[in-house]
Amino acid sequence: MRNKIFRICCLLLLPALSAVPTLGTGPNIIFIMVDALRPDHLGCYGYDLPTTPNIDRFAAESTRFEHAVAQSSWTLWSLESIMTSRYPNVLLAANEGLKMRPGTELLLYPTLAEVLKNQGYSTSAVVANPLLGIEPGFKQGYDSFDNAPAKVNMDCRETSPSVTEHAIARLKEVREKPFFLFLLYMDAHAPYYTNQGFIFGDSAKDRTIRDAIAADHPPARMVERQEALREYDSEIGYTDHYLGLFFEELKKQGLYDDALIVFFADHGEEFLEHGGYGHMTTVYQEVLRVPLIVKFPGQQKGRVIAGTFPMLDLAPSVLLQANIAAGALGMQGKAIKLTALLKCAEQPFFAFTQQRVQSITNGQYKMIHGPCQGAPGEPPEVKLELYDLAADPLERHNLVKEKPEVVANLLALLKEREVQPTTAEGKNPLATTDAELLKQLEALGYINK
Repeated sequence: MRNKIFRICCLLLLPALSAVPTLGTGPNIIFIMVDALRPDHLGCYGYDLPTTPNIDRFAAESTRFEHAVAQSSWTLWSLESIMTSRYPNVLLAANEGLKMRPGTELLLYPTLAEVLKNQGYSTSAVVANPLLGIEPGFKQGYDSFDNAPAKVNMDCRETSPSVTEHAIARLKEVREKPFFLFLLYMDAHAPYYTNQGFIFGDSAKDRTIRDAIAADHPPARMVERQEALREYDSEIGYTDHYLGLFFEELKKQGLYDDALIVFFADHGEEFLEHGGYGHMTTVYQEVLRVPLIVKFPGQQKGRVIAGTFPMLDLAPSVLLQANIAAGALGMQGKAIKLTALLKCAEQPFFAFTQQRVQSITNGQYKMIHGPCQGAPGEPPEVKLELYDLAADPLERHNLVKEKPEVVANLLALLKEREVQPTTAEGKNPLATTDAELLKQLEALGYINK
């Protein structure tokens, strides 16, 4: 019976794609994502090293969101959440695959590209992350999906030139308007490398973090951390250079001023702040906070939006800007008139990891809840942490014992958000028989040997 009900719901949802009012004309929309990019390593977010002169110039004539937060700390869940405006736990089937429309290779929920295509947009993607070349879902809604940059080499080293080259070629092919173009740059993702001409040294701004975590790690590991940060900054600078070339091309073709351009990341990156490197397994601020910079058509002067902006709200807000009603699509994010926004309204929002760790943030408080490894032979324990982000942005002081009433309130809100995964068949996008692709995904840290 449950499966039958689910199939009926799927069929009822499909007409929603055509329920949106017809669009006459709208702005060209360009999404630029840099995988694993922390905002605090960009000059426009206060970094003290010259890693991002081109992004900084872009921000100076755009709207920069001070505290944008992703809904997951790894690419698959975060990007699908951004593109469908649905929480990761809603997107999942019981077997941890993504919910699919019966008898198809399509996600149950419409993607932003799919909605825009239905409204007459030409839709294209150029991506350097091999994960996005695997079905289901990532290719959904695109007239052209180019993942050639992901095949440049096994560990996605120096892919920014390829993304930019393919993106510029695509711009020259897209003559009908409006168009949606999604670019994904990958060089800031581990493993990191030093790029000649993009060597910046050590950051004084990082000293606060370094001092806070130094007692947790031996000196040799802190030296290792500094080297990793130098390489990470070099990768960011390298990517920024090629982003500058892309912005130049947009201006040369007369596409820059009138386009809606959205620059963002899917998640951040940890550098020992909570004991490790990378992302995927935790929901601390260093892996959830992301850069978000939006240039609206005709905008020339920079603006900064205070408050916390969940990335769940991005897709419906972009559709609102393009004069497309998203109400019939049932998106979970809010459609916000970003051009009129001065400060984001505080609201509860959630984040998830594949390891079933989740967080809820409501105002200044953030609670983390989920399983953690217990003693050998013992069942997993429950992780429960509470932080006052206003007083403790580095999440160092667990307030669970000091604020039991806050914990109780956040647990109740978390309970309301729980979703029982459907029993409908899903498909795990990491299930591939391509041996070379499996090696590539392993090199990038997506799977273990």
